[in-house]
Formats: sequence, structure tokens, C-alpha cells
Amino acid sequence: MDGLPSQMKLLYAFCEATVPKLTVVLRKAYGAGYYVMCGRAYEPDLIVAWPGAELTVIGAEGMVGIAA
Repeated sequence: MDGLPSQMKLLYAFCEATVPKLTVVLRKAYGAGYYVMCGRAYEPDLIVAWPGAELTVIGAEGMVGIAA
């Protein structure tokens, strides 16, 4: 499976989890991908990021499209 159904299943799993939720960002976290993969909106117990990691709600290409 791919696309929206897979994201919805992952979202449901995070929302219903009763174990500690940890988010580790090593490189880049953009847009809906970050949001669905236990981003800040889901109140994980711990979010850690590598010093060079990038976290944004929209990717650079998307922002260029909006700002132009």
C-alpha cells in the first residue's frame, strides 16, 4: 500500500499508542510527512533532532511556490 491509506493507518497507530512516543529527526522533516510521523502536534513524550536537522511545516519548494 502507498499514499493516503498508509498515512492514515500510521496516524491512527500513533494516536492510539499507549507506549512512550519518541520522535528522532536525523536530517529533514517537512510538511505532512513530519506531521504524520509523530510530529509535535501529536505531543510525543520526547522529540530530539540531530544538530543539522531541518524541521518545517512546508518544504522549501512549496514555500517558493507560495511566496512567488
